[in-house]
Amino acid sequence: MARNFLLTGFGAFLDVKDNPSGALATALDGRVLRCKGVHVQICAKVLDVKYESVAAETLLAARQINAIGVLGMGVARSATAPRVERTGKAQCDGVTLDAAGQTRGLLGDVPTLQSAHSEALATALGLALSDDAGAYVCNAWLYGVLSGMQPPARAIPVAFLHVPSSGWDPELLAAGLGTWISGF
Repeated sequence: MARNFLLTGFGAFLDVKDNPSGALATALDGRVLRCKGVHVQICAKVLDVKYESVAAETLLAARQINAIGVLGMGVARSATAPRVERTGKAQCDGVTLDAAGQTRGLLGDVPTLQSAHSEALATALGLALSDDAGAYVCNAWLYGVLSGMQPPARAIPVAFLHVPSSGWDPELLAAGLGTWISGF
């Protein structure tokens, strides 16, 4: 019996019509990885770029598939290479509109939340680690999902990956995910 892993990406927003994070998630949807003798199926979900719903939709999807881990992905248009984000901040810019025409400022009471699993993911993928998930919906996703995984919820590994506008190789991501998941 396969275990499930949730991989999220985002859809279109602002002037990004073809979001490479959504395309990357879709490319790996249904892929089965062999991790320490266990089959792990990647279940992808492409999220609308909306402050209001990204964390709740991710947490619900993770519960529905009994996910053993979650990786969120978004595009960093100024990036030249992918990077793994470690820190979600309680503050977004309060100015930039999401796909629903909404903004967000304060997200929560705790100033920052850090993923305990980001360093292992960065190592598995051979990527840089960052403490700046931005001030937009990617940051809201990371902060919100980490908040939702706090006890008494079932805590599972959560991390976030920013990809450049040019995207990234799904085979490299799949290989790194297999290594990362094997460490759970």
